[in-house]
Amino acid sequence: MYLEQAKTIKDWQAASKLLLDVMENLNHQHLTLWNESQLTLDGLKKQYKDNELYLVKNQGTLEGVIFLQEIDPYFWPELTSRDSLFLHKLAIHPKHKGFNKGTELIRLAEQEATKRGLTWLRLDCDDREPLHNFYQSNNFQLIDIKIINQFTAARYSKEIKT
Repeated sequence: MYLEQAKTIKDWQAASKLLLDVMENLNHQHLTLWNESQLTLDGLKKQYKDNELYLVKNQGTLEGVIFLQEIDPYFWPELTSRDSLFLHKLAIHPKHKGFNKGTELIRLAEQEATKRGLTWLRLDCDDREPLHNFYQSNNFQLIDIKIINQFTAARYSKEIKT
């Protein structure tokens, strides 16, 4: 697996489709997380800059997406130093799940943070036990659980060892 920064509108369209597929799969499991308007091309472009979308590929096949930001004033307004890489919408397509792909994606994000000279990986996620277990098993520490605009967000951080 490797990360490839999105370069074209087709990359954004592919990311939107993958995220919509993940959303639909979660909805079938009664695990609503995102809504469709957030994941359309327009919705993603409103939330993220062009250089923040990364495609997760394996032998040239798109298997997942992740958005990487160096600032996150929405979920982490108290952080003013630029020492963190914030992970958003970490998603592996349901047909590619398993085989520790989520853990591998975190390792790739950690490598990207190291390459940028950053000290921390930080993220927010839905307050669900499987997500807590996943992030804690990948050495993230739970910072807190906050209500942010009617969304219950569990905030995690992980110091990167260089």
